[in-house]
Amino acid sequence: MEKYKRKLIQGEFSEPQVVSWGVLYVDLVNFSEETERAQKKSMWREHLIELEKFLKYSTKKIEDREGIVHKYLGDGIMAVFPGKTEEKIRIIKNMLKASIEIIKNCNKINKKCGIGLEYGDVYRTTIYHGRKKKKEIFGVVVNRAAKLQSYANDLIKLSRKSRGVILIGNNIEEFIREKRLKLNLNLRRINVKNKWKKLRKNYPQVLIRVVFKS
Repeated sequence: MEKYKRKLIQGEFSEPQVVSWGVLYVDLVNFSEETERAQKKSMWREHLIELEKFLKYSTKKIEDREGIVHKYLGDGIMAVFPGKTEEKIRIIKNMLKASIEIIKNCNKINKKCGIGLEYGDVYRTTIYHGRKKKKEIFGVVVNRAAKLQSYANDLIKLSRKSRGVILIGNNIEEFIREKRLKLNLNLRRINVKNKWKKLRKNYPQVLIRVVFKS
């Protein structure tokens, strides 16, 4: 914390505040490659319209479930689900429901997306740039959700058949099992044998895939 105290004295950072929030990352799979192909065919306008529709729909579903879009990341979104610690059940349910709705929409528009979810303590601060200020969050939970999302995209590329994968971190999995939450979905541990071993080395935390019940 010392370096942030120094930043505070210099007027760059506010003192970080620890809050227990949910973090969601979602990203379209292979969108960059599709963009290049669309540019070659002079179809980039139609391509950007598709992206806009995806981002607008995803934003609405996140906000409908009491989440907040923290930032747009090209063809992806980073969102937070704030709330008090005693509201943990509601927050986790909202994160999962928003994720399911986003993936269902991807199926409709013939796109693929990976989602990473985690819940826990994050640092919230304000960064000052002259007269401008920007809210920022960081910490292990944020990094883990980002890695889970990246891993979800990798799994979709490997499976080819899947149009959407949601990966949840340890904190969410343990809480769901502990409380025996009824979420109308199954949790399955990912089999990391053979071709997934290399990916496992890059993302060593326990990974859980959410599987929808038919």
